[in-house]
Formats: sequence, structure tokens, C-alpha cells
Amino acid sequence: MNFRSFSSAPLRSSAPSLRRLPRTIRNILNSPVPSAVDPPFANVRGWVRHIRKHKHIAFVTITDGTSIEPLQVVSTPERIKGSLFIGSSVSLTGTLARSHGAGQPVELQEKEITVLGHCDLTEYPLQKKHQLPTYTRELPHLRPRTEVILSVLRLRDKATRAFNEYFESQEFTYVHPPILTSNDCEGAGEAFRVTTDVLLSRGQNPQTADPKDIPPTDTLSFPVPEYPEHFDRPTYLTVSSQLHLEALSAALSRVYTISPTFRAERSKTHRHLSEFSMLEAEIAFCDDLEDIMSVVERSIKDVFRTLRTHAFPEVGFFRDFLSTEVAGSEHDLLRMMDDLSSPGVRWARMTHAEAVKELQQYQDRHPGSFVYPVGPRLPLQSEHEKWLAGNLIDGPVFITDYPASLKPFYMRENDRGRLHWTEGEPTVACFDLLVPRVGELVGGSLREERLDRLLQAMRVRNMRTEDMQWYLDLRRFGTFPHGGFGMGFERFISWVTGLENIRDCVPFPRSIGKIAL
Repeated sequence: MNFRSFSSAPLRSSAPSLRRLPRTIRNILNSPVPSAVDPPFANVRGWVRHIRKHKHIAFVTITDGTSIEPLQVVSTPERIKGSLFIGSSVSLTGTLARSHGAGQPVELQEKEITVLGHCDLTEYPLQKKHQLPTYTRELPHLRPRTEVILSVLRLRDKATRAFNEYFESQEFTYVHPPILTSNDCEGAGEAFRVTTDVLLSRGQNPQTADPKDIPPTDTLSFPVPEYPEHFDRPTYLTVSSQLHLEALSAALSRVYTISPTFRAERSKTHRHLSEFSMLEAEIAFCDDLEDIMSVVERSIKDVFRTLRTHAFPEVGFFRDFLSTEVAGSEHDLLRMMDDLSSPGVRWARMTHAEAVKELQQYQDRHPGSFVYPVGPRLPLQSEHEKWLAGNLIDGPVFITDYPASLKPFYMRENDRGRLHWTEGEPTVACFDLLVPRVGELVGGSLREERLDRLLQAMRVRNMRTEDMQWYLDLRRFGTFPHGGFGMGFERFISWVTGLENIRDCVPFPRSIGKIAL
């Protein structure tokens, strides 16, 4: 394109200025209370949440999702009779005035109502003010309209912004790693395989194909030998962006992302999802595990302080919601945030060996306390993690230096003579951050930057080094000490809100046997 051809164009256009979007309910409620002498006109669009009719006056609460508080609209029973129903979308015009009732500073005195979309009350399933999560999980397309999920979504938004602000302040670069990968980072065999449809690979449309050409589902085994892979090797949905972040940190030094990850775990517990979000970070030229744990702790504390200030309505909602909806709940969100975000409080640290010792001593004193066995070479189970954080420490705790056999190949082996089992098995420079109620929230480590040690770790696990030459190249060409961590974003939201079921911390949960839309 020849940019010189535009040189004669005027620098300023005489066209009308760009239009602004209408005011939101959040904007209206946060603005100064209008003057009674000259009340301003406003147009509000949203959905009807509640209707109260009296003899000569009617109150309609409208929400557009931007604020936890709805806007109260004052009208008359005659004007809304037969036109407004809960769930309907509406456009309302009127004057903004100081509210005479408690709860909000301003109300809309309605002058004109336009129903944009009717809602049939005989079929609408969300008419009650509060619905139990077990009920709304069966309505994933509608449950974002409920107060609980609306508050979750706004809290996720504010938490995401707060994490972004923290990492930007520490000069991290936000990156976009791929979702499709040829590697199973964790090596647990829980990755989703990606393949093309058999009929599509034959050039046929599954919607119009002859039924006799469609092979029975139970006879298909991917990859189908006679049909090529879409890519040049087996491909999976990522279980972690870590390996790609390591490659990016070799150029950008400090990188992070918040992106989708997938696990094909055959678990139906309230702690597992098949698709979830991970906040992952990688730090170059880092040779001390304490530096990574400090980034984790400082980032979460910083986000707590931000949420305490800028998400106070949502935090207060969940505090009140738990006290009324969850019998016996003592999860005081505000106190937790204040206590845990204090700069003068350093979260606890202990080694895996020390944690196992505490668990064994407790089990000896209270036989039958744990379902799963405890041992120096056994992984910590969820019940162990929750006891350590919730009972022993009563707060977050970093568990460090696990036996190498319990962790993935990429974690850096501790130097000989430091933090090794007497049997001679090495430990690795890693940590899990455990928090009350949730258990493991964050996992991180120093990465093995020594080529010979990395190759040895891969051989011990019978890994095909031929498939990982690109990863080994990072050690061959300018290797450097580095480390990083990953945090399940839904688990963080579960911890902050107090919601026990992680399926309620994401708008459209995907779990084994369940994908409604």
C-alpha cells in the first residue's frame, strides 16, 4: 500500500464525534446524588429482578450486571400491569432522584417503559430470589443471571485485573501460550487427545453422511492408522503452559499468563474440573526457591488488598451469603483478607519431611483420623493438605522439598547433602502452597537447568528424549537458573468466596460426564 496517497487527506474530520455507550447502573449508583431542583433524565436498560406492588405505587428493581446492587425504579401498578415480569429485558426512561428508602442513594422515577424481551413466568426457572447452587448447576445458560454467579464473575474480573496489575508492577510480560501441545507437561497421562473426525478426514460431512458409512463409536480408536493426524505428531489439550513459558522466559526473562488448561481426570469430586484457568509465571535468573515463594505470597496479598477495597460489595455478599445459606459457616472473608494480607505476617514454611512428621504424630494420637496412609515417600492427599493448613497452621503454608519420585521430571534436584532422605533418595527444590479448606492452591519449583541432570531425570521416568529436543535445547543454548509456579484460578476464587464446590466458581463448568452446552 502506498501511504503517500493519503498525504492530501485532512488531519481532522468534520464527521460527528464518536457516540458513547449509555450509562450503566453501576455508573448511576456511584455518581453524586442528583439535585432535587433539576433532576436529570436517564435511560436505563436491563432485566427485571423483582417487582413490588402497593395500592398506589410500584417498585421495580432493575439489574444490568454491572453492580451487585440493582437500581430501584418507581412507577405505578397501572403502568406495569401486564407488561413487566421478572426476567424481562426493558428500557426505562425517567428522572433520577434521591431515594426516599434505605439501601441506595438514588432511584429512577419512571416516565416511559419499553419491553425489549418478554419472559414467560409459567416457564422461567429463576423466579425465586435465591436458588441453591445444586439447582442452578443444571441451568448453566441461565445461572449467570443469579446473584451468586454474577458476584463470582465480577470478583473473577477484579481478581484478574489485580493480578495483572501486580505482575506488571514487577515487570512481567503477559504472554499467550498455545492450548494445543505435543507434550504432557505433568506426565500423569491425564491429557485430552486432539484428533479430527473420521468422516471429515474422508472428506465427508457428518451431518449429511450416509449412516452406513458412520463407524460404531465403540469401534473407533484414535489415531486411525489409515487416516493421517491433523498435525505431524500426536496432539493434546494443554495440562500446563509451563514448558512453553520456559521457552518464552529464555527471551523475556519474566513472563506470566492466565489461560485455559485441561485435565482428563476421571474424578467427580467438588475440587476437580476438566477445563479450568491457570495463572502461571516463569522467572529467569532465579536460583533460590524462596524468591518464587515470595512472588506468590506478595501477589496474593496484593490482590487481597485490592479486592478488600475495590470488590467490597462482592466480598460482603459472599460473607453474608455463607452465613445465611451455609449452616455453621464461620468463613469471615473480610477478616481473612485483613489477617493474611498484613505485610508484617510471613506465611509459614515447612519441608515435606516436617509435614509428614506432624501428620504421623497426629495420626498416632488420633488413630483413624486420615483415610489415606501417611509416609515419607507417599504423596500428600487432600485430607492431609487441609489438616496441615486448616488445623496445624490455621493459615497458608508452603510445603517444600518433596522427594524427587513424587514430582515431575523438570524440577531441580537439590544439591547432594542438603534436604535428602537418609535412604539416599534426593529431594527437589519445589513447593506446594496449601490454604485452609481448599488444600493445594499453588505449585512451583526451580527448574532443572543442568542438561545432564535433566536427561537423567527423563531417563528415570522412561521419557522419550527424542520428543523433547526443543526443551533440551533450552539447556544447550544459554541455559540459566529459573523457576516458576502455577495457581488454579478457580481454586483461588473458591478460597476467597468460601464456595465449597469449584463448579460454582466458573460460569460454565466442564467435568467428567457433564458438558451441557
